[in-house]
Amino acid sequence: MFGKLFRKKQEVPIDELGETLLQNLMRFVDSHVEIITQDKDLPFHNIDRDRLFTELLVLSFWNLNFLQYPFEVFNSVLRKFLQNSSKTQSERDNLLNFMEDRSKTYFDSWKETSENLPYFASIIAKNIDEQLTFNVEVHLHLINFFSHMTQANATILKNIRDEMKIIL
Repeated sequence: MFGKLFRKKQEVPIDELGETLLQNLMRFVDSHVEIITQDKDLPFHNIDRDRLFTELLVLSFWNLNFLQYPFEVFNSVLRKFLQNSSKTQSERDNLLNFMEDRSKTYFDSWKETSENLPYFASIIAKNIDEQLTFNVEVHLHLINFFSHMTQANATILKNIRDEMKIIL
């Protein structure tokens, strides 16, 4: 019991933590996209896989921000993502603007809906593809993704706060 109180926190460089969190986010999103696009009975089967992946990844970044990840950690993950996904400054700027617009949409929608997950899922679905907006099965899959993602991110955040000393 007292071991945890007196244990020294593990020192972790911010860039290393950002890279690790980004890889975990991308694997989580990729595995979810893989599962839902393989099922020919689901409407996701006909959706552009890259578009679906990008939207769910942006939602994951929004979720990190929503869960109030420490600013330095969030920025490190975002910086690593932009470095890995864009070749030019112009591409990085466009991607960042897209992500900021989507994040604002998600924050506004979350506030407007009073945390109504089915309505929130319809906003996500519409951002993926207009045809998915009113599909209840799609909403259920998105709610499932959102719930699992939030739980995973919250657990990681707790571990960061409890176990790590971030080196800036």
